[in-house]
Amino acid sequence: MRMRRLKLSAFMAFGVVASTSAAHADRPADVCRRWTADRVDRSEGTWTGNADACMAGDVTEPGRTNALKILNLYRFLAEMPEVTTEATRNANAQECALMQSVNGGLSHTPPMTWKCYTAGGAEASGKSNISGGKGVSSIDLYMTDRGQAQMGHRRWCLANSLGPVGLGSATASCFWNLDGTGKAGKAFIPWPPSGPVPFDVFKVNSLDTAGWTIQSDTINLDAATVTVSDAGQDRPVAVAILPTGYGSRYAIKITPTGWTAQAGHSYAVSVAGTTMPIAYTVDAIDCATVDGGGAGGAGGAAGAGGAGGTSGGMDAGGSGRGGGGAAGSGASGGAAGSGASGGSAGSGASGGGAGSGTTGGGGAAGVTGSGGSGASGGSSSGGGAGRDPSGGSGGTGDAGNGGGGSGGAATTGTGGSPGASGRPAGGPTETVGCACRTADRRTRAFPLGLGIVVVAAAAFRARRRRPPSV
Repeated sequence: MRMRRLKLSAFMAFGVVASTSAAHADRPADVCRRWTADRVDRSEGTWTGNADACMAGDVTEPGRTNALKILNLYRFLAEMPEVTTEATRNANAQECALMQSVNGGLSHTPPMTWKCYTAGGAEASGKSNISGGKGVSSIDLYMTDRGQAQMGHRRWCLANSLGPVGLGSATASCFWNLDGTGKAGKAFIPWPPSGPVPFDVFKVNSLDTAGWTIQSDTINLDAATVTVSDAGQDRPVAVAILPTGYGSRYAIKITPTGWTAQAGHSYAVSVAGTTMPIAYTVDAIDCATVDGGGAGGAGGAAGAGGAGGTSGGMDAGGSGRGGGGAAGSGASGGAAGSGASGGSAGSGASGGGAGSGTTGGGGAAGVTGSGGSGASGGSSSGGGAGRDPSGGSGGTGDAGNGGGGSGGAATTGTGGSPGASGRPAGGPTETVGCACRTADRRTRAFPLGLGIVVVAAAAFRARRRRPPSV
């Protein structure tokens, strides 16, 4: 692998250009809506197998559905076709997940001496991304690929040839991605993608440190030089040429040097030194500002407060693109509108529930009852104060964004309970490199290096010491 520190200069050339066309005029709203809606439910389901009896079992819904949904969310953002699962690949991936879960390590080439060894599980091990974490959360890990020299997990997620896939999950998980029949035929696939992309992607995928990537099946990137500019100002980057065959024939990694991406900025990326120059722009958008919520209706003297607006331009009942509207007042406070930022709930005899969102609004105060609950969200506001008898409860922290707010104090009762904390940012880290399809189309698993294996094994043992979650 070659690492370069580039002196950046203006780049203008004819070549492959990715752009947002008139047909995509509403693309910012579309990507924010999809990002918000598809990540509301990331539950893993329950593993039905038995390690002692070597029963692979299955994962109950919505586990597999959610894993596929998150995978297809990333492909949607990259403007790649969605993929489906296939029953036999799911079954073999489930046997792979059992094998990876019970043997104290992760391997693409498990020996026949492994506990719970099966031929199907071994085949899936060599044709899958494998992780020491469960199936849904591991999709984010694959797209991050922090510390992975090949960036192979991400490249397989976005590959032209991907699909159908197999998804199996126990306490470890396997994502069968080789032997795909997809024919997307995209000339190059960048991550972060061309056009509008929720800024949350930069945080979830740790792109400032894990690196940006460009992959291609047809454009040789081995001598690529890269310019990244923000409002005409060159931003220094380091470029690494990635090994061939991991989900794409060619690929490079671009790592910001001395700067971090910011919401609301557009980054022009130009690639030279290739047979066909590449140019595209990444628009890092703050989804909370893409579209505002509607105002809540006013409540009658004895009636319930009106429901908050669902966010302008959205279908009724859908997830909001921007801030949820505040609910109306009344005898019972109405529920606030949903949105990327939940609106505050209306006041009433019982405080209304706040809107859910990435940043939730606080519940309103109750007049004689309990305060409203705080909304879900990484930086939720707590519930409003209840005059009698108790304060509102705090919101629940969203994954990767810390804890929810504390409940408001009561006038004559006790204060509300704090919200539950979200899990630490980044999620589980027990993951290793992916199986590789070589340029001559023969399938084999590549060694990942002793350091990666040792770290993965240590992480796996650490996870095994935690109480099992089934």
